[in-house]
Amino acid sequence: MKKRLAALILAAIMLSSASASALYAGDYKGGSLSGISVITDGSMLVTDVYNKVLWKADRDNAAIIAGVINIPDVSGEPIGDYYDSDIRHGTFVLPWDVVPFLDGYAVSDSASNTVRYVTEEYLRTLAGSGEAGNADGIGEKASFDYPTGLAVDKENFILYIADTGNGSIRQMDRHGYVTTYVTGLSEPTGLCFANGSLYAAETGKSRIIKITGKKTETVAGTYDAVDGEFIGGFADGPADKARFDHPEGVSVADDGAIYVSDTGNHAIRMIKNGRVYTTAESGDLLSMPVSPRGIEVRGSMLYAADFSAGDIIEISLAKKTFSDVPEDAWFAPDANEAVLMGIVNGVSEDTFSPGTSTTRAMFAAMLSRMHSVSDRNAVIDGDAAFPDVTQDSWFGSCARWSADRGIIKGMDGYFAPNAPVTREQAVTMLYRYAVSEGFDVSMGEDTDILSYNDAYAVSEWAVPAMQWACGAGIITGSGGNLSPGEYATRAQLVHMILGFIRVYGK
Repeated sequence: MKKRLAALILAAIMLSSASASALYAGDYKGGSLSGISVITDGSMLVTDVYNKVLWKADRDNAAIIAGVINIPDVSGEPIGDYYDSDIRHGTFVLPWDVVPFLDGYAVSDSASNTVRYVTEEYLRTLAGSGEAGNADGIGEKASFDYPTGLAVDKENFILYIADTGNGSIRQMDRHGYVTTYVTGLSEPTGLCFANGSLYAAETGKSRIIKITGKKTETVAGTYDAVDGEFIGGFADGPADKARFDHPEGVSVADDGAIYVSDTGNHAIRMIKNGRVYTTAESGDLLSMPVSPRGIEVRGSMLYAADFSAGDIIEISLAKKTFSDVPEDAWFAPDANEAVLMGIVNGVSEDTFSPGTSTTRAMFAAMLSRMHSVSDRNAVIDGDAAFPDVTQDSWFGSCARWSADRGIIKGMDGYFAPNAPVTREQAVTMLYRYAVSEGFDVSMGEDTDILSYNDAYAVSEWAVPAMQWACGAGIITGSGGNLSPGEYATRAQLVHMILGFIRVYGK
């Protein structure tokens, strides 16, 4: 099939400095891609719920290997059909996901309430009668209600099925017998089996769960219950405070990091070491990811089927390194974490410049990004006006936001974006941010900073902030000195910000 260029150019915010692109932009006939299964490093299978077919895709082409694109209905969408036959004539109603199983591939055919089986020779039904139901059994005696996500265990003997309509996860053994594994869930969809546990996107409650044996626990995500509805959101941070919006895909990397297709937020998220990060997000809904669903990690690469864009996204997960950040440097852990969170980026492709002083504009940007970590939907802008801040300057919205909140105040009517920030100024700005958020800042009331050699050099207006920062452990000084008037370096400011995040659990 003729290769077409990517329909959309990725303009995502890459918070982990991952690179992303739609390299698998084959001709999918306007399809809506859903499930994905990587066959080799260069090719994969992907289900198409619009055209009702199973594609095999590589970097240049896409070819149908199961299903038939039928005549369209009055809306123009190809009509689905439930028909077992040889591989050239068998058809799907709504193929949602695909995984390797035994000697072929299992495909969840959601609208026919069946699980199908694809080999090189035929397309047939593994389980389900074609009618919605909730019964265990073998073959057509088993029944489902809109099955979606699929996963297989390490030995490829057990097939796990997200029985979305029944709020259950079912399992099928290699003899075809279906039993109920876990029930009482809210619209489970994407599944992944890794390290002896089953991970699931519980879409209805906008969270990711982990099932080991029959024990179910929440990995990440919280929600509000309003009039019987579960409301998620978009927030990074500690796993128990992070929010997703109807995620539909999950995959576990070799290092244990969990990647999520956060479908409602148009984003790819990562769960690692008890925190949630945003790996890629759509900036304007005209860029990918738009509606990511199926997701799979292979080595250092992530692949996701974008339902609305009709393309496959590829993201490199290779860790970002900087030539001027030695692994044993005191600031290395903070620098790496801040880049991962999206608070700072390198000043070039391979340099971080840890010893470089930071301007007021740069620090306003850092603080606004820190704020966005806990609320990805936060509006970073304001009404403050300064003669040296143009509407379209790169820092303009951050400067207005910080000024409106009283975090960074003007200097004689100017914002002075290029003026370097001193250590006491940075601490005071963090203190003002804490106050603007309603955080408890009383921890510094009884802190005595006179034990520092240069306490006398702290400006009077900065004393409360310095006491707070020392009492909270956000700064500790160096060699018995606070060095309040010294220009703060990028490494020092990153250390302060991450200390602040740890204190307040952001």
